[in-house]
Amino acid sequence: MAGLCVSPTAVGETFRARASMPPGGFGGAWLTQALHPGGMALKALVFGGNGKMGAAVAYDLLTDDAVEKVGLVARRKEALEATRTWLGSDRVEIHPLDIADKAATQQ
Repeated sequence: MAGLCVSPTAVGETFRARASMPPGGFGGAWLTQALHPGGMALKALVFGGNGKMGAAVAYDLLTDDAVEKVGLVARRKEALEATRTWLGSDRVEIHPLDIADKAATQQ
């Protein structure tokens, strides 16, 4: 099993930088193949998971069966729960965390 940390901004930059984008868009299958072509099951952690871009990245990741779990990280638990409900998948885990709080991120 492999792990993957995803920042929506970094993924957006990757999308813009790639010349070989698929004709139909940026589905989760393309994303996992591009970032981990070995075919192993993936666990992804999306920072900013309650925002529009983070939710879209999580949605795309969940379209691929190779993604075993998607973790969403953000400060507000209620917003993360709303995003998990919107995604409608039991493969989503929420992690309320303020990444600016160094002590909390080290736990």
